[in-house]
Amino acid sequence: MKPVKLSLIAPAHNEEDNIRPFVEKVLETFRKNSIEGEIIMVDDASNDRTRTLLHELKARTPNMQIIENRVRMGITGSIQQGYDVAQGTYIIFLPSDLQSDPGEDIPKLLEPLEQGYDIAAGFRQNRVEETVKIISSRIFNAVSRILFGVSFRDLGWIKGFRRDILDELGPLRSDWHRFFLILAAEKGFKILEVPTTVYPRKFGKSKFGKTGFGRAFGALLDIISIRLLLSFSRKPMFVFGSLGGISLFAGFAGGSYLIYLKIAQGSIGAHIPLLFFVVLSVISGIQFFMFGFIAEMIAGIKEKKK
Repeated sequence: MKPVKLSLIAPAHNEEDNIRPFVEKVLETFRKNSIEGEIIMVDDASNDRTRTLLHELKARTPNMQIIENRVRMGITGSIQQGYDVAQGTYIIFLPSDLQSDPGEDIPKLLEPLEQGYDIAAGFRQNRVEETVKIISSRIFNAVSRILFGVSFRDLGWIKGFRRDILDELGPLRSDWHRFFLILAAEKGFKILEVPTTVYPRKFGKSKFGKTGFGRAFGALLDIISIRLLLSFSRKPMFVFGSLGGISLFAGFAGGSYLIYLKIAQGSIGAHIPLLFFVVLSVISGIQFFMFGFIAEMIAGIKEKKK
């Protein structure tokens, strides 16, 4: 048996009208391009005939796996589940709604990976969105550039990557698939953006994720969290030390003022709250530096294990 070259992961939630033509197109693409590949379908808690159809397809498709979720896991959770059982050297994620054409996009994403790129990221060159989505997307991209210094055309579309990428990035949290490129860029992975065509749905409607400003607000909170997590994991003393320095400065400034009052007025009885603030600030500052020192030790141990 030849080793699996490509694992294709495709989440599906209530895609009974799309699932059969999608799988057939993937298999046809494998045959046409002589790709030793496997299909990993993740049924994300469908309540229509999607699961039944998947099992019918699997009965005559030996290179197909099915993962069944009892509750919705979303795109990120589905990708992570597929990755955990994938056997291929390369992994490609496609939606099962046929807005991405497997016949076009699988070769487009696979070729850069074979040429040495770590990640091939598709971007929708004919993308048509509502005004709200366009505005929220531009805000999100602007924040990404400011916080990370990177800019990508399309963070939330199809991707191909080497199998070991997720091992280095670690488990992705809910809805963090859209930050995959940002996290990878922070790690120094070689990324190529590939133009792709997005097709309108023939059946059903989009079922993954929120839309509009609600989605943008959640994404902004997530991206700020990622920035803080990355900063903390790399330079914990910088984070804790900065907080400690500010706290100690405030404490010493307040203490100096109290000494001045004691010398000038002979009493600080009217400024007892300030005295409490000074004591609290100094103690907090020292504790922040201690936390930073401990965090640096933990980070050093993790680096040695790597």
